[in-house]
Amino acid sequence: MCLQACNAIASGAIIFVVARPRLSLWAIAALLALSLAAPPALAEREHTVRSGQSLISIARGYEVSVASLAAANERPPEAPLRIGEVLQVPAQGVVVLGPGQSLWTIARKYDCTVEALARANRIEPNAHLRPGMRLVLPGKGRLARAQASASATTASRRGSKSHAQAVERSVPSGTVRLYRIATREQLKLTLTDDKGRVRPAASNRLARFLKPRNSSKQRRPEPRLLALLAETANHFSGRTIQVVSGYRVAGGFTSRESRHTLGAAIDIRIEGVDNRKLCDYLRHFKNVGVGFYPNSLFVHFDVRDKNAYWVDLSSPGTRPSYLDREQRDHFDGKNKDEGLVELGRSIEAALEQTEHGEPTVGDPKAADE
Repeated sequence: MCLQACNAIASGAIIFVVARPRLSLWAIAALLALSLAAPPALAEREHTVRSGQSLISIARGYEVSVASLAAANERPPEAPLRIGEVLQVPAQGVVVLGPGQSLWTIARKYDCTVEALARANRIEPNAHLRPGMRLVLPGKGRLARAQASASATTASRRGSKSHAQAVERSVPSGTVRLYRIATREQLKLTLTDDKGRVRPAASNRLARFLKPRNSSKQRRPEPRLLALLAETANHFSGRTIQVVSGYRVAGGFTSRESRHTLGAAIDIRIEGVDNRKLCDYLRHFKNVGVGFYPNSLFVHFDVRDKNAYWVDLSSPGTRPSYLDREQRDHFDGKNKDEGLVELGRSIEAALEQTEHGEPTVGDPKAADE
């Protein structure tokens, strides 16, 4: 009976133990040891589906497999999504088992041995698996636990379940590396403290770093923008964030209503990260604006009262060319004009791309709810 109870605890089952005088201290210690040896529960995140999103784009944004995302939500990968539907997103480095999968099929897919996979999950190589089980990939335990810890911290800070992701990184949490394309300035600073609060000193330094080239005016960035920028840096392993523009004064295609004029927007790309992937990730935040500029080589990101998303095919410094909502929701980022892209590269530093447009508040092309 003791052995059966031990196996039940090791497999993660919930059991009820009725205390008996004959249960020895040794048996109790053995049960506790086995329960502590079981794989730790890993925090998962929630994602609310928005217009134009698919399992593929959501999985890409969170850097998980489509199969695991589908299995975590007990749905076929090809099943359509509903706007407003809430999905459970598995931790990075974790595989959620689908029907018919085994340690052998998972090991073969992820190029590891059955023994290593079993050892990483503290189970026997011949253990019986069931759909929906979570397996940590070999070498990814630290990654998954770090994400679980970060998710719990962020959830506590927001008072709700977190959408943030954490990964193993070469810089501490809350620290960002920035590169200003036009001025070639570099900056590394810690934006937030261990409770997720924006540090005033960092805000002041960024006010100087993000000021427009054609003006001496400065404006402290919105704190929530900086907090989300720190989360984004953490998610992409502390890679350098290349800044195209930050605070801007009104003029040209920059209207007075632009979030840039309020210090609430930034145009960026991330070293080694596809802009389409960056867009997919930024869209998981609540109450933000995300603009994809495939011919101008950057992603617009701002904080606002209601989610917005748009695609602008214009080249640097030219009049906006927004896709309508249907075109936007099916745009994959591949059919861009390579001639305009090359033009953007050649004049980027000179123009600093300071005069791109943004849809006005309430524009149906930018609706993202």
